[in-house]
Amino acid sequence: MKDESVNSGVENSNSFNLKTELKTATKWLLATLVLMWVLTILYFHSNQMSPWQTLQLLPNMTFQFAKTAMFWFYLLLPYGLFIWLRFLVRSFKNQGQTAFFKKLLLTTTLPLFAFFTISKIVEISNAEVDWKSEIAQRDFQVYNHFEKDKKLRGVHFVPARNPETKHFLSLVKNNIEWIALTTFAWQQTPESDSIKMPPLNEFGWSKKDSSIFKTVKFAKKHGIRTFLQPKILIENSKNTATQDIHFENDTLWQNWSTDYQNFILQQANIAQKSGVDVFCMGTELSQLTMAHPDFFENLIDSIQLIYQGKITYAADWQTEFTALPFWTKLDYIGIQAGFSLTDNKKPSIATLKEAWQPHFYKIKTLQQQVDRPVFFTEIGYKSTEDAAFEPRQKAGGLAGMFQKVSTRTQANCYHAFFESFWQKSWFAGAFFVDWRANYERAGGRDSPGFSPQNKEAEVILGKWFD
Repeated sequence: MKDESVNSGVENSNSFNLKTELKTATKWLLATLVLMWVLTILYFHSNQMSPWQTLQLLPNMTFQFAKTAMFWFYLLLPYGLFIWLRFLVRSFKNQGQTAFFKKLLLTTTLPLFAFFTISKIVEISNAEVDWKSEIAQRDFQVYNHFEKDKKLRGVHFVPARNPETKHFLSLVKNNIEWIALTTFAWQQTPESDSIKMPPLNEFGWSKKDSSIFKTVKFAKKHGIRTFLQPKILIENSKNTATQDIHFENDTLWQNWSTDYQNFILQQANIAQKSGVDVFCMGTELSQLTMAHPDFFENLIDSIQLIYQGKITYAADWQTEFTALPFWTKLDYIGIQAGFSLTDNKKPSIATLKEAWQPHFYKIKTLQQQVDRPVFFTEIGYKSTEDAAFEPRQKAGGLAGMFQKVSTRTQANCYHAFFESFWQKSWFAGAFFVDWRANYERAGGRDSPGFSPQNKEAEVILGKWFD
């Protein structure tokens, strides 16, 4: 009788009670929703929006996000994990280890194995074979159109820690003949008078610099040329750009300029030793280039004593590129092409081409005055409906969840750029952001980010670069 009562108690504890289960589910879903709201408030607060402003926007954001499958996935995921763990724990307590491992196998191991097996089969069945065989016939080499028209067909390349030949095959496939590689130094605020560089080894370069050597070496094996773009990052604010760097007195400027010269000359030395084809001496330092042009002109002279390749500067698209006083000392006019084209959502190619016109004529006028070829040191568009408006704004994170993905808008932006600039003899090329070494995991039609990989924009890029 005693055993029967115990078994009866176990059965009662495991029996399904709809009312209790609904209460549990409601608690989990509400807690998850509150957590999502808190994370949203924190995210926007880190991007200079007050919690009160975010609270006002939350109802509409939640309503819009609730229309997406991603919202319900995030909302139900914690409750689903809770049910699964509760099921396994009860199995272990009430039925012993054998039953527990059987249910773990059935509910977790086998489904995961089946999922990955099916995914791999689908991946293999969808894999492109023709382009790889076509590349193999060229001995995995680019066509080298650059020798004919001198246009830089480039992307900003995010390399793997250990580069391999497979990381460069998608570049060759899409006729991408140049990659931009970025190195960094840091300062705490726009007013900091010192720049922090990564720790250097006995050869005078950092781990990041060492990876540059490896990546350049692999790129050369496939006929791909390289553009090295050192940058300064501001540590304490995601929104602070290098255009804001300024100093209240000459002492602060002298301290900073000494550090900056050391950083740039060290990077020029690496560019020379690794065989980089084009070197960038600075990126978007508009207040400083206007206030201290002599320093930058002398810096160009110092770079030329170390580095024998072509040199450019990556100018701010707003006002700096038209006012920079030392373009004639450089080989290229370099522009960070963050031009805002239209605030219309899902704009047509015709609308975008028309919006390019005032920027186009400013750039053409500068080129005629300076008599240097122009290239865009950076250009790119998110895969969102508003991609053409302030395109330098980042996608992703919690904010990205509330943006509607539109790979067609990104593709239209690519079309408009190429049709506006590419066939002009004075226009020397562009570097699109961002291209990742791990091609299979990059971009994709559901990604709101900048990468053109596995999207319509990639096809456009390959055709125009051909």
